[in-house]
Amino acid sequence: MVQHSPSCKTMLKPSQSFQNRLAAYAICAGAAGVGALCLAPAAEAKVVYTPANVKITIGEYPLDLNNDGITDFNLLPNGQTNGHSNSTYFSAIPVASGNKVWGHGGDGSHRDRSVAFDLPAGVTVGPNQEASQPTGRKVLAARYSVRTTGGRSYGGFAGDWANGGKGVNNRYLGFAFTINGETHFGWARLNVHFRDGAFAKGILTGYAYETEPNKAIVTGDTQNAEIAVDPSQKSATLGALALGASGLGIGGGK
Repeated sequence: MVQHSPSCKTMLKPSQSFQNRLAAYAICAGAAGVGALCLAPAAEAKVVYTPANVKITIGEYPLDLNNDGITDFNLLPNGQTNGHSNSTYFSAIPVASGNKVWGHGGDGSHRDRSVAFDLPAGVTVGPNQEASQPTGRKVLAARYSVRTTGGRSYGGFAGDWANGGKGVNNRYLGFAFTINGETHFGWARLNVHFRDGAFAKGILTGYAYETEPNKAIVTGDTQNAEIAVDPSQKSATLGALALGASGLGIGGGK
């Protein structure tokens, strides 16, 4: 008896929609194999915000606004004495020559140092103001005392952040800084006070920058921002990724 092969006309061809779904499934399965999630890509954010909770009490704190491993500004609480005078101050110091801290040329006290603005939330920091900002180090807050050779003593507080010795909470530094030779704008939110009535200290509670060159940013505005990981928490986040879904809190737990 002669056996006949099935006719090609009787073989079923998968529909195009089924093939598309199968391809999508294969992509997702491959991504899942390396610990990724098959999700639609998020729209690119223009502002990147990094939450923080860093106490700055002594020595330089390197502020990297865009978290690329390059320090943009140093935040420095410090002091000095020469036998006749004592001072303590909290400063913001640009690292690159093109970087600037928003401020003015001086307040007429304690050597007339350049002073950083203590900006409230909602202030625009951008190219229209950049040219008017003096370059170099700026003092946020300072306390000084002087004893003359004649025995006379005097002292006081200087800087917009000093607030007559009371300090301030939730105020903003404005910045211009360069990424690959292009100017970007950003801000940092800090509390600044005088420890034990003498030494200046700060608490950095967050910072942000605009990813588009030469585009202004508004202090405190994080409504549509991409949230970055606090650099001090990156190792913990990578450890959670290594654990998979359970480490990230993704799963069937209550």
